[in-house]
Amino acid sequence: MCSSDLSPVLAMALSGKCESQVSAAQIFCDLSMQQNMIEVLCTDECVSALVQLCRVDFDCCNQHAICALANLSSARNCQEVILRDESFLQHLIQLCRDGCFRTAEMRRECARTLANLSSARANAVTMLQTVDQYEMSEWLDSVDAIKDDRLRLHAGRAKDALHAAA
Repeated sequence: MCSSDLSPVLAMALSGKCESQVSAAQIFCDLSMQQNMIEVLCTDECVSALVQLCRVDFDCCNQHAICALANLSSARNCQEVILRDESFLQHLIQLCRDGCFRTAEMRRECARTLANLSSARANAVTMLQTVDQYEMSEWLDSVDAIKDDRLRLHAGRAKDALHAAA
């Protein structure tokens, strides 16, 4: 499969129609779990579409899009696209906190994404320069108090990488 084969999925993602967007997010999530699809999905178009799907006002769509991004976030091309979107980085930071049970998995995947992004020192430096300093500092101070074990594990990885880059 090549990136042009994904054009119908991209069209669904960008359609503005909730049902199509949810379906696109589910397809991206399924494809992101296949190792041979990572390079195809880590294009500017696909990653940007996933970032947009994370902002749709529907939890199911957000969860699938975040899961796909978490699966792709260890790939350098994916990291480059995400790091260019300051508002999305701030969004990730806000979601890497304790919250209701219904969104627990999405928040864990946000923390995994953040940990993968910050694992490269240059990326961590970029994040520290990009994200609002007050928000970043507040989040870093809150990580050790996170109650959800998996969320705290990934958030702790991100915190360690960010502190090392500071």
